[in-house]
Amino acid sequence: DTSLLHAYVQEADGSYVEVSGAYADGKYTYTAPHFSVQVLAEAAKAAENTQRVEVNAGSSTTITVPGVDLTGSVDDSALDTGIATVDVQAKESVAENNWQLVTNGAAGIVPGEQYLIVSGNSGSQYALTSGGGASQVSISDGKIESAPSGTVFTLVQNGNGYSLQDSNGRYLYPAAERGFWSGWNYSLETNQNSAQAVTINGNSSVTISRSVSEDGWFETYTTNSYVRYRNRSFSASDSSSNLYLFHKVETEAGINTEITISGVSEGTTSVTIGDTEYQIVVTDQAPSGALTGNNLTVEYWITNSGVHEQENTNSPSSTNISRQEASGTEGVAIADQVPETAYSNYDGWVELHFWQAMRLDSQNHQSGDSGDDETADGTAFTRVRWHNNAWQYMTEDGLWHYFMSGDQAVAYYMRHTTITTEVTTAMKDWGYATDGQTPDTSSGQGQVALTVAVVYPDNTVSPAERDMYARSTTIFNYWAGRDIGIIAPLNNSEYEVSKITVTDGARDRNTNSNTWNASDSINWEKTQTDSGSYWYDETEVWNKDMGTEPMVNGKASNIVFTGKNTAKLVLIYLEPVQNDNNLTVNWVDDSNSGALINTMPVVVRYEGSNEINFFNGLKQDSDVPQTGGSFTLDDDAYITNSSGVNQTFNKDITVMDVDPQYRSGLYQYSGADLSEDGKTLTLHYTLNAEALNVRYIVDFGLPVQVPVSDLVDNADQVQSVTSSSDKISYDGSTKTITYTPSEILTGIDAVTVRVNYSGNTQRFSVGFVPATNVYYEEGFANYSDGWTGYSKGSGTQQTAAPGAENANQYGYDAKYADESNGASNGTQAVSSAYGDSAELTFTGTGIDIYTNSTQDSGRLFATVTNDAGSIVKVVQVETALKDGTTGATEGQAVNGYNVPVISLDLGTRDSYTVKLTHMKTTAEDESDTVSIDGYRVYGTLEGDRPAYASDGEANPTYVELRDQVLAALKVEPSESQYAEQIAKNTLSQIYSTAGSTAGAVVLSSSYKDGDVQDLLDNGPKNELYLRAGESVVFKVDGSAQVGLKALNADVNYTVNDNEAELTSSTDMYYKVKGSSVTITNNSGGILAITKVKVLGGAGTFAALTEADLMPALMSLGFTAEETPDTPEAAKADATANIILTDAAGSELASTALTANGTAGKTHTFTAADIQAAAEGILPEGYELTGEASDVEVAYGESETVELQAEKAEEEAPDEDTDDNGGSFFEKIGNAVKNAWNTVVDAVTGFFGSLFRG
Repeated sequence: DTSLLHAYVQEADGSYVEVSGAYADGKYTYTAPHFSVQVLAEAAKAAENTQRVEVNAGSSTTITVPGVDLTGSVDDSALDTGIATVDVQAKESVAENNWQLVTNGAAGIVPGEQYLIVSGNSGSQYALTSGGGASQVSISDGKIESAPSGTVFTLVQNGNGYSLQDSNGRYLYPAAERGFWSGWNYSLETNQNSAQAVTINGNSSVTISRSVSEDGWFETYTTNSYVRYRNRSFSASDSSSNLYLFHKVETEAGINTEITISGVSEGTTSVTIGDTEYQIVVTDQAPSGALTGNNLTVEYWITNSGVHEQENTNSPSSTNISRQEASGTEGVAIADQVPETAYSNYDGWVELHFWQAMRLDSQNHQSGDSGDDETADGTAFTRVRWHNNAWQYMTEDGLWHYFMSGDQAVAYYMRHTTITTEVTTAMKDWGYATDGQTPDTSSGQGQVALTVAVVYPDNTVSPAERDMYARSTTIFNYWAGRDIGIIAPLNNSEYEVSKITVTDGARDRNTNSNTWNASDSINWEKTQTDSGSYWYDETEVWNKDMGTEPMVNGKASNIVFTGKNTAKLVLIYLEPVQNDNNLTVNWVDDSNSGALINTMPVVVRYEGSNEINFFNGLKQDSDVPQTGGSFTLDDDAYITNSSGVNQTFNKDITVMDVDPQYRSGLYQYSGADLSEDGKTLTLHYTLNAEALNVRYIVDFGLPVQVPVSDLVDNADQVQSVTSSSDKISYDGSTKTITYTPSEILTGIDAVTVRVNYSGNTQRFSVGFVPATNVYYEEGFANYSDGWTGYSKGSGTQQTAAPGAENANQYGYDAKYADESNGASNGTQAVSSAYGDSAELTFTGTGIDIYTNSTQDSGRLFATVTNDAGSIVKVVQVETALKDGTTGATEGQAVNGYNVPVISLDLGTRDSYTVKLTHMKTTAEDESDTVSIDGYRVYGTLEGDRPAYASDGEANPTYVELRDQVLAALKVEPSESQYAEQIAKNTLSQIYSTAGSTAGAVVLSSSYKDGDVQDLLDNGPKNELYLRAGESVVFKVDGSAQVGLKALNADVNYTVNDNEAELTSSTDMYYKVKGSSVTITNNSGGILAITKVKVLGGAGTFAALTEADLMPALMSLGFTAEETPDTPEAAKADATANIILTDAAGSELASTALTANGTAGKTHTFTAADIQAAAEGILPEGYELTGEASDVEVAYGESETVELQAEKAEEEAPDEDTDDNGGSFFEKIGNAVKNAWNTVVDAVTGFFGSLFRG
């Protein structure tokens, strides 16, 4: 909206002053001083509506705007939060047609709307009828679904009050009439034609009253007549009752906006939300009826028993706070005004401790009446003050509120029990122990049991279930609606409470008795876990994320006993506080490289040098090793912790709070060991893969869809599929189970699913097996705030069980193959700010990191740490694609996708963490971008898995083709037109340069002098680029798959004369046939070749021959040499069998050199040929002890050449090593140096593995 444009100039003090301007013809013109800071901004649109909101300081009001989410349309620039605060929340609503509790009492009344007037107790509630009667209603979650006939009243504004109009248009009101002798008589007038105003007061519950006056002989008499509820009936009385208003609500499903405005201090302010400006007026004055007086009395109670400051009934049971001492702005803290320790007499004096202060309104006074418990009916407060000539209290949110006349201030106390040994548990109720028969004091209503126990992080329960009744159970008298009271465990220096749950139970025998005995026991309700074991069927009632002190309030949470001889189990989950003396118990997954399943500190306490560890503290019948190592851990082994509890160790991981796969029952305990210092006990587990019902290979991070028919034959009868794993979802319309990986796989992910029929359930274990290589989208890493756009991908990967006939090779999927040129899966993580970081953790032996690159993209800095926290790799890499200095790198300045800028072979399988940081390329850089496209993880599991073997993918070896290129030949058509001559020259040049023909050769018609260094400096770092008209030739021992992708545009290419088109930029593996492979880029963009996956062999490149080079040369346009049409002489092979032996004469390895020629003639295998072949088969760690000699062999015959080798002494690693651990200069440098001066200018090449990333 151009009408809202304004121009501003910044003043010297930092403020902004508006300058005049005008908009015309697409431009906004204004005048400003030269070199000034100027801002052109669009002003907020003026509100179309205004609404006045009045609220008192310390109070709140809520406004609901139906059918719209206004959370993104809040202009609080004019809001003074020192006067009022505003909270705007979007709330999803379901369709409603019911009656809902008015939670803010009289303030929530909307004149002219319909209401129910309700009262009662926790067991039964009744609504007032138009005839003055009571009709029972059912309340659930503050709602009444339907109103009984004759209970609906319209609250009609009548002066400062309301008239109660029934559905017939007549009125009801409380009345009073004074008799000369009898005094006031109260009545509920109904079916009246004339309206009478009533007063409705109250903040949550309300009172309804009417002032009545009568003139006497000498004076006027007045009284208040209240609508009163008692014993399931309504009447009029001079005393009030707690009444509740229920408002008629009719809404459609949708989203609403709730605006909560809270007054802080007196003043006016405003906020604009949507198209409405809310003009907020906050008053700070004592309301009519506020509590006054010189002193505020605070009474001491523990529920309905009085509390005294000393152990005698004559000592104070309350305290008075004077207005003089409480008149300051902050008032006084209530905890400083009441004793922390006090006493109550219940079967003897009991020590109590201050819990909290509470304000109770006039309808909820705490008394000593039987069953009177008001601890959940008031408002907790922390401070009090004298303000505006009235008393105020501060709630826990820091807001001040006024006490009202008739309010009661109570300091509640609780007793600190030893019902739990590890932590002190405070309780508000009295009860009987279970060491004998309990007294029969229930007046025939019977008794109930409350048990409290703690749960350690391994779900070991203390006391154990068999000891709970005797050691941690209290018996209480029962009455209808009795709740469990308040249980408040107190955090201490050794343990903190993480959550609290409640489980139902029932007496095992003597179920008709009104008392309990020492021999009784309790059956607790339990639920079956995924593994088939059982755990308590618990309901969580508190957790540490709530931000409050740990506590269960039975009344507030409606946790009530359902009858006599029922029971409640309160489980208090503990987290040990970390300290240096703690011991540690770990549960680890050996089938996942020792991944941590769970860990638990064990709190021990000792003095001086008498250290407690597992060597001296672990108690069991079997021996405990005193130097660490493996041992037998008895099922009943224990250590005595700091609380004096004999703490055992849970071997059943299925009941622990661990990842769902470990709760599946598929992991078996396999043994235990102790650390060398005796402070760590480790329990080991392995996956029982044989117990999996089905398995699927995962080679991409995309979801896997499993037909339910893979699990059952009668899929059409399945009603639902459920699982405790959040990775599993089910589509009933397609009968498909979908597994969605949420993080990088660290091993086989085993999940349990339940297939549900009508009245029957079957349980299945499904395993998702990471392939030998798995590609993950960029969203599987964690990113700092500066990154944008990342995703875990969309779509699904192929569903393939091991050995499936239609399964793709690992690392190929049609989902990606069908994509057009661009970022994989269409997403990428983009950083435009230096210092942005990303981090991911994986288990495996190596990783590739892919970026989408431009000519100007930035640099990444990577650090890799292992599971022990040691840095094992530090890498800097430029992600830009640029042309180099020669024709060898010409055409690289493109926008390239899925470029493996970092490729790390880390060797050892471990858990690694990679941190990537966007850094400057030069100190002068001001900005650039880095775009991460994905990650490929290698070797998550051992390569010899049976599942891999069934797919022909066992024990793969990955070789970067770029590392194997030994020569790039300058091929000029003018120099030779015959492919045979070029091939022969190529081989001789490779031999003279590298001393071996085992590698790969790039053939191009355009390479020039100096290309070698340019390729090394400016060429691709972890892949090989073939431009149109270029070929690569290599030979492998075993079957192979080649990593291919279209770097920047679609590519037409051939593999051994098989034509294909490639559109996808995602690096994937493609099958090739034959041991000799020729790949040619025929036309289009750049063909990128990454790694060669070699299967069924040692992963080594075999020696090339002239015949291997011929197809590539022919594809470049060269012809075969013409030969005379003469009879061909007989040909035969001359063979030199090379055998390596050790000093003892034992064979270490062998190979053979073969030459083909005319039978009868001889071939000389040179010493260099033999030496190079021998070095090529040397076992790791060996070196030759002598030098080879020339050997002459006739074509058609063979000779044996024996060479001796011995183990080499280890040397310190060279700093300039490749990712396979070998030095570039150690491996090929010497050969290059010796041969360099003899290489003709027409031959260029590059050698070895030289990672820049």
